[in-house]
Amino acid sequence: MVNWRNLVMGATLPILILAARVEAGTLNKWAFNRSTNQLSFSVTEATKPNAFLIFNPQRIVIDLPGTSLGSVPKKQDYGDRIKQIRLGQPKAGTSRLVVELSDGYILDTSKALLKRTSGNNWEMNLNGIVAVAKPGARGVALKIPTSGGSVTPATPIPGPTTPTTPTTPTPPPVSNRPVNRKFCSSKTSAALGSILNKNRRARWGVLVQDASDKTLFDRNASTLLSPASNNKIFTTAAALSKLGPNYQITTPVLGSSSSATVNQLRIVGQGDPSLNTADLKTLAQQLKGKGIKKVNLLVGDDTTFKGPNINPNWEAEDIGQAYAPPVNSLIINENIIGLILSPARQGQRLNVKWEDPTDQQFWVLDNRSVTTSRSGGEFLDVLPSGNRIVITGQLRAGSDSEPVGVAIPNEGNYLVRKFDNTLKQAGLQVSRATRVTRTPAPKSFVQLAAIKSDPLSKLVATTNLQSNNLYAESLLKVLGSQRLAGSSDTRISGIAAIKDILAKQGVDTRQLQMVDGSGLAPNNRTSAKALVQTLQVMSKGSNASIFRQSLPVAGRSGTLSTRFVGTPAQDRVFAKTGTISNVVSLAGYITPPNHSPLSFAVLVNDNSSPSALRALVDEMVVFLSQLERGC
Repeated sequence: MVNWRNLVMGATLPILILAARVEAGTLNKWAFNRSTNQLSFSVTEATKPNAFLIFNPQRIVIDLPGTSLGSVPKKQDYGDRIKQIRLGQPKAGTSRLVVELSDGYILDTSKALLKRTSGNNWEMNLNGIVAVAKPGARGVALKIPTSGGSVTPATPIPGPTTPTTPTTPTPPPVSNRPVNRKFCSSKTSAALGSILNKNRRARWGVLVQDASDKTLFDRNASTLLSPASNNKIFTTAAALSKLGPNYQITTPVLGSSSSATVNQLRIVGQGDPSLNTADLKTLAQQLKGKGIKKVNLLVGDDTTFKGPNINPNWEAEDIGQAYAPPVNSLIINENIIGLILSPARQGQRLNVKWEDPTDQQFWVLDNRSVTTSRSGGEFLDVLPSGNRIVITGQLRAGSDSEPVGVAIPNEGNYLVRKFDNTLKQAGLQVSRATRVTRTPAPKSFVQLAAIKSDPLSKLVATTNLQSNNLYAESLLKVLGSQRLAGSSDTRISGIAAIKDILAKQGVDTRQLQMVDGSGLAPNNRTSAKALVQTLQVMSKGSNASIFRQSLPVAGRSGTLSTRFVGTPAQDRVFAKTGTISNVVSLAGYITPPNHSPLSFAVLVNDNSSPSALRALVDEMVVFLSQLERGC
């Protein structure tokens, strides 16, 4: 089944877990001691961990089969060597703990690393020698003894060296990858042409260039075609170039005064696509810490983005779907009501779990779903109706849980209602909450609280890895609001901003006709040439590594996690996918083992089977992944 939004577990390991299955054990205790560099954790039931070490970026991954998550790590200072520690769930029934090291460091596993201390308690020693892996190193599996002792590498790993600038990121290897064939780059034109000729009816736009901008293949590269989600390449590239990877979107709370009783309190949306219920709680605690006790009037300020919240170019059947929510200044939980549906016994209604438990006080569930037999078909439909959410469809008994969702129909007002409730739970008295206003706050208002989004580098990664439409549209409008604050339509000014930014870097934006930032609209138009130009510009700039790592990795992460598995393209292709009606696209980078890196773009517009078109695209990419220079 197709989930309502792409869930990326593994490369990004989000803390949000969309799974409702009850597991045998729970990872419910963990602690990091900075003074000793020891990370300890425990599970409630015995489990046999699987571990592997990944280079570039350097991280240690511990999988705990048969467990669910009972806690999540809080952000803290881990020192210079450790960038962050994360928990996630790559699949139902397996918890994952990830220690990501700072740039330029890697663990020396000749030192003790992971050991069982007692029972189901484990300790990871992060105090070993830290060094950069030798060029070309990728990753190795780690052997964990079941009766105690230290982890050992399953295969030899490079010895430590003096820390230097990290090498270009290269993902871990896969044991089932077939032996590569060698294809001479001089044969590229004939080989790709032969593949494209298998469907002569389709409209193709293809361009392949090496790192020196030399063209290896061109088929209608300047033809304007619908790009689908490849549009996100332009949006994220422009955002990184203009704002920088450390840029954060601030959501401030302003007050008419800073006294204990505030006549008007105003939360000002500035388009943070990652703002969630937990952030509202943080804002409430900040206000409480400032001595605010009573609010006479709570206002939602939705003045940053101008123009309609729903893109007029989107198809009618897409509007209201979870992948196409409205995009305003006051975004909360991606403007989605998320649910997790799981099968019960055959004939019974599906079990329903709220993604955000605080949502259930505002909605009434109308559950008309059913658990069908193990051989039955599966489908789900979720629709809002007034204050009700109507669930229809069925899942097979014993099947996995399915995340579903619906777009919030009253997006800005919904945030105000949730903030009103959050303030009251924090002990603040709120006399009245009003609807959202499009009138700016008086200049006399003072800032009482604020929260910032994750750095832009992470927002861009979510946009590209998950192909998240809301994130893309928000970034487009952020650029538009900065380019022209007085614009009557921030979407239009955002498109102009993207063209300006990319044109200054040498991209031929005459071949770029954008109507949205995500590519959901069918009437976007661009060329393979404009895409490759953008990819080449980003590959040579200061944000090259960040941009590259934001793209899905073949057979490994994001929308490519199940694509190219077991082929020579696995782990060597970093590319953005795209699919809407009559459109299949793929654009990004390829790193053949015996050839200089490639930038490529493939656009195909045709009403043939999407899977058949995708198969031809993949055939070309697999060929390019095996190119050999000098023959």
